[in-house]
Amino acid sequence: MSEPSVTVELFDAAEMDAQVRKMAHQILGDFPDEERIKLVGIRRRGVSVADRLAAHLSRITGRGFDQGEITLKRYSDALEVLHPVPVLTEAKIPFDVAGQWIILVDDVFYTGLTQWSAIQVILNHGSPEAVRVAVLASRLKGVIPIHAHYVGSYLSVAETDVIEVRVREYDGEERVILTGRGRPGAAAAS
Repeated sequence: MSEPSVTVELFDAAEMDAQVRKMAHQILGDFPDEERIKLVGIRRRGVSVADRLAAHLSRITGRGFDQGEITLKRYSDALEVLHPVPVLTEAKIPFDVAGQWIILVDDVFYTGLTQWSAIQVILNHGSPEAVRVAVLASRLKGVIPIHAHYVGSYLSVAETDVIEVRVREYDGEERVILTGRGRPGAAAAS
């Protein structure tokens, strides 16, 4: 008999906000010419995280930041695999990426395939000076040679566990949760 599914809150709204603020400071430390920083969120929740990141960057610098978004499809709403690699469904990048510092934003880094596919889309729009990946949570798995440069938290979880970033726009709340099999508190965060 399988163990029941257990859901644990990893981060509340205040902790999520602190992680995004930390990433904003790291980005500005790496890229001092803030006018060249452009954000591209991966829809859905990556766009929400990008909005929060842009707000923190704006509060720190006193200026706005250009944002774009990429929509890729790999999983169904029930998290079943639909495509072996993410498939582009839409790209809205309303700025020239040439010579810019692109921060690709997603909610969770797992295999890296989603981020890799999004980077290909960005490169099809031009040649940026740099592309960096920012995520709220990284599962420390990665199956291709790509990694997140700005990470809210690194999480060591079981293969079958699901990390879900919940945002007000889609979920009516702000928090990060872990759903796993009968191991409350199983995630190790750093």
